[in-house]
Amino acid sequence: MEVQPPGKVDGLATARIIREQFNIPVVYLIANADPQTFQRANSTKPFSYLAQPFDERMMEINIEVALHTHALEQENGKLSKQLNEALSQVKTLSGLLPICSGCKKIQDQKGYWTRFEVYIENHSAATFMHGICPDCRQGLQNEVETQMHKDVKGIPRTRL
Repeated sequence: MEVQPPGKVDGLATARIIREQFNIPVVYLIANADPQTFQRANSTKPFSYLAQPFDERMMEINIEVALHTHALEQENGKLSKQLNEALSQVKTLSGLLPICSGCKKIQDQKGYWTRFEVYIENHSAATFMHGICPDCRQGLQNEVETQMHKDVKGIPRTRL
């Protein structure tokens, strides 16, 4: 795009439309731009400038660099969007959590006591699945056996 093409068309306004509406990178061809024109040109976010008279090989190189930079910019935009989406889904736990020593409920900011699992699920991406660990299983089994022996001892033999 020539910054100041001959005629009534404004190259900078055209470049801005091309960049904003079609997302196409722009390389400016510039003869001798005054500081004000150069400032206007910079505001359109060009990928490069070429001074006139220009060498054809330099023009090819500038266009290739502009296309490559544009592709990197697009990829960076996608990654940034994905990161922002991921960050919006992240919930973090921080600070002191008041927890009951007996029932293990946690007191929330409003003063309500909530089950540990519910609080963690509401404040993180974690979910819970319950089971019984081997130590607890053995403890429960011992407790059941003890209770059964007590019950058996309390029943008269004639009823057995």
